[in-house]
Amino acid sequence: MEKAERREIFDRMASFWDREVSVPPRERIVELFNGLEVTDEMVIDIGTGTGVMIPFLLDLNPGLIWAVDISPLMLRKVREKYGVDEKIRTLLAEAEKLPLEDCSVQLVLCNGVYPHFSDKLLALREFYRVLKNGGLLIINHFIGREQVNMIHSHSEAEIIRSDLLETAAAVGKKCKHIGFSIVEESDRANLFRIKAVKI
Repeated sequence: MEKAERREIFDRMASFWDREVSVPPRERIVELFNGLEVTDEMVIDIGTGTGVMIPFLLDLNPGLIWAVDISPLMLRKVREKYGVDEKIRTLLAEAEKLPLEDCSVQLVLCNGVYPHFSDKLLALREFYRVLKNGGLLIINHFIGREQVNMIHSHSEAEIIRSDLLETAAAVGKKCKHIGFSIVEESDRANLFRIKAVKI
């Protein structure tokens, strides 16, 4: 029931998402991917929404981008925006259950979505499973944790009000427990970020 309710909430948001949600300055997004090598590799954009991060992922020249979301209407927006592109495929799936092969992905990006996972530890295990050895997980918010939690706690949807972001240290601890090596852990007023490598 919870998953269906979440899907309906994000389906409703799809029609106005691009108008009402601001995109960070280009330089902040470029900095997020600075030094990242994914040429001809597979990447996953978890909780892609309307595909805001896809143009920046395409700049990395990946072999394939899986745009993953639980909302069919968000994914419809992705297809409307990007049309037929051999490097972009949409996938209706939950973070906790990805229909992808083990050790097949070089990058898993979770931008602005981590608090919405119903089982965060299971999602992290799933990301570890699909990543290649040496592959990178990025959990990112271009605003600080306190601001994320304020926005969510004031949501009209009761289910979203409990989607709160833990400290970066707590998320990093979960990642390390699964087997990741942490390469960045930021928990600042204007940024929340974990970068973790599968070892």
